[in-house]
Amino acid sequence: MEAKLGHGRPGDVAARQPLGAPVLLEQEVEVEPDPFEERRVAHGLGPRRLLLPEQLELSPRHAHLRVRPGSLAPVARERSSHDTPAMDERWRTERLPELIRVLAGRPGHERLRVLVQELLREAFGAAFAEVEHELRLPEVRGRADMLFGATVIELKSDLRRERPDVEARLPDYLAERQRRTGRRYLGLATDGASFLAFELRDGRLVELARYDTDPEAPDALLAWLEPALSDRDDLVPDALRMRRELGRESLTWARARTTLEALWQKLHEHPEVAVKRGLWDGLLREAYGAEVGDDPLFLQHTYLTIVAKTLAARVLDLPADDPAAILSGRALREAGILGAVESDFFDWLLLDPQGADLVARVARQVRRFRLHDLEVDVLKALYESLIDPAQRHDLGE
Repeated sequence: MEAKLGHGRPGDVAARQPLGAPVLLEQEVEVEPDPFEERRVAHGLGPRRLLLPEQLELSPRHAHLRVRPGSLAPVARERSSHDTPAMDERWRTERLPELIRVLAGRPGHERLRVLVQELLREAFGAAFAEVEHELRLPEVRGRADMLFGATVIELKSDLRRERPDVEARLPDYLAERQRRTGRRYLGLATDGASFLAFELRDGRLVELARYDTDPEAPDALLAWLEPALSDRDDLVPDALRMRRELGRESLTWARARTTLEALWQKLHEHPEVAVKRGLWDGLLREAYGAEVGDDPLFLQHTYLTIVAKTLAARVLDLPADDPAAILSGRALREAGILGAVESDFFDWLLLDPQGADLVARVARQVRRFRLHDLEVDVLKALYESLIDPAQRHDLGE
């Protein structure tokens, strides 16, 4: 098992590695007596697993944590009563391809409802009672086609001509649900052939992502929908699944990107944020000898840092719930692991409550993976998925 986390430090031996590549340096890890042992057991977290110096490799800063293969014993995890039932394999191999083929042909409103209901039930474990149909929203004088969890689903016969109706109705539906529950909702519009994801941003409907149904790749639609519709917490952490759940084409990144862009517009002139961005620019200049940093790259690295630090905590079976604790590495320090994860340039978003909310939301998605089974460099896969090839070329890759 190997987990590679964080960013290589420009100026180190590996400065000419791809930006984000780990820098491996031998260094002791101080493991202290754990004063939080009783508290962890009381909260059902289980005893802390002690890590010996030979089990870890660290960079001199917060840049990198590697757990050496075989150094941690597997830890059994009991599934809770809230876990989503596993998908029936026979349904996935025999029925799903046919269902996807029919969806791709735009089957019409009522048949689409039946197919989406089946998809929710079989692929995402939704009980019939958990899916609300024709939900009346009296405050806006309308009915949402379907509601599942925090997702409002609008069904259309042909989005190519009915998209204006979606854009007219969905903002009211989302605003009404958010007003009633205090939760953020995702809007999903589909005619079967296309799936469009929307979110309200400052009262305005924003398209986050689009997926066009591919009859030749039935599992791809499920992977795209997973962050919005599933609460499974036993996802296999292979590179492909990580890219689909957290990478460039994922709903998780699409929602995070719009929030990061809004936060950057709000906070980029704040003195502390400006200093951190300037230091980051300077390190890139030192490493690559040119001005290569820009706003999109900074926001992508902020997102990758949230993912990496959550992974660091969860690989070691530590809690990853508090946004400030995640980005500062407090959970690792409290477990007696010092110098592995610290505050850095990318905690700037915590200056706004929406930033803390974003960190918590991304961390929830990362925690859904069965990280004790981590065997590949998942951050390399995520990095290559998120950072545009042209940008990677500019960075010397």
